[in-house]
Amino acid sequence: MKFDFSGIFPVKIIATAVILCLCIFLFYIFIEDKEKGIQKQYPTVNVVQQIESRKTLKALTTQSSINYFIYRGHPTGYAYEMLQDLAKSLNVDLEISIENDLTKAWEKINSGEYDIIATDLTITKERKKKFKFLSPHIKSRQILIQNTIKPKSKKKRKKIIRNPLDLAHKTIIISSGTIFKSRLEHLSEEIGDTIIIKEEKKPVEDLIKEVAKNKIDYTICDEHIAKVAKKYYPSLYIKTPISSPQKIAWAISKLSDSTSIAKLNQWMLKYSKSKKSAILYDKYYRSRFAPKKILKRYRNVQKGQISKYDKTVKEIAQEYNLDWRLLSSIIYQESEFKPKSKSKVGAYGLMQLMPYIMKKYNIDSSSSAKEHIRSGVRYIHYLYDRMPDEIQDSTQRIKFALASYNAGIAHVYDARRLAKKHGKDPDIWDDNVEILLKNKSKPKYYKDQVVKYGKCRGIETYEFVREIFSRYHNYCNHFDKDEAKEE
Repeated sequence: MKFDFSGIFPVKIIATAVILCLCIFLFYIFIEDKEKGIQKQYPTVNVVQQIESRKTLKALTTQSSINYFIYRGHPTGYAYEMLQDLAKSLNVDLEISIENDLTKAWEKINSGEYDIIATDLTITKERKKKFKFLSPHIKSRQILIQNTIKPKSKKKRKKIIRNPLDLAHKTIIISSGTIFKSRLEHLSEEIGDTIIIKEEKKPVEDLIKEVAKNKIDYTICDEHIAKVAKKYYPSLYIKTPISSPQKIAWAISKLSDSTSIAKLNQWMLKYSKSKKSAILYDKYYRSRFAPKKILKRYRNVQKGQISKYDKTVKEIAQEYNLDWRLLSSIIYQESEFKPKSKSKVGAYGLMQLMPYIMKKYNIDSSSSAKEHIRSGVRYIHYLYDRMPDEIQDSTQRIKFALASYNAGIAHVYDARRLAKKHGKDPDIWDDNVEILLKNKSKPKYYKDQVVKYGKCRGIETYEFVREIFSRYHNYCNHFDKDEAKEE
């Protein structure tokens, strides 16, 4: 017996329904697989664990006379000092890089290349989509920066804008990639008129300077920055806010897990309430006298200068195929660029040469700074050449040479033998030979049968090499390899 349903459910309708159900089924499978793929491709990251495992906190910040700059040959700044304390709390080293482009900073943070953006970021809903913020450490408003003095006149005053309503049809130059553009667009809507906004790829500080010199009429910056700028440029008017108070914070990857955020926030909250934090804030934002001195030194950074010996340092460094910034870091480590510096053990001059080394190169305390620098480099080059052929990497080789410069080549050879015995690589300084030299002050190590030259205060040499290369990295952030100028 046959049943005929054709009159009730046409075959085409049934086929269409089946196909539709199949499509829906496949669509949900596709969505589920896609979501799983995204989860696999973008898993959450324990940033703190990542920092501790590599033993280095990798931070991005901006170059400015507040956040991060070189002062008398030494890296410093508000963000720099805070990062130093954070790294210390995590018991890791600090590595800083400059990134003034916020879009690139987001990419570097979210790719895992760096751990934290340590600069003044206003917290907004849009930015929360791109990365996660730590607890705010500053509250600030956006301020209109203008000059009270007309061009070519120190007496006549400009008409000052005190009410944001008066910004209609005015041209405001802002630093590209900042939150200021969004605020000005909203302000334009609020006043019901046009504000001409132009973005330039210049740091905020440079635009403030252009306002002070009457090259442009207006720019925008955060109030805490404006107050510091006012000390540099007294003619600036900084009393016209264009926003309500906003929270300022550092940021980490949007993929960071809750454990990382909790631990970093715990440190930030504790630090923000500490006496040290208050002193640091006063030092960079409230001091009446320090900012002018800091600005003077910061201008040397902008000119590509580390010290007054830059030209000489570069000339000698080129003779021996040495990066002039590394040589500058060595000189700072030895004498802080003080040509008459003398140690308790008799080391003298910019390179802190011992008397027997000065005799070897026919110099004395009356010799010029240039002769002292050249003699020091000659001796480092001599030690570099005496390193075993097995040490082929040039960076590792110079670290061995610098350790020998500080502790003596015999102790470095001892440390290499100890490294081999303890399963470390005798041809690698970092985390290998440096560890054994550091321990050479302990009887267990300096009494070992492979040790020929006895006890050594290796911790000093360990820190000597590390500090030189840490400072060298900071110099590389601020100074061009091919540029050195005499003051």
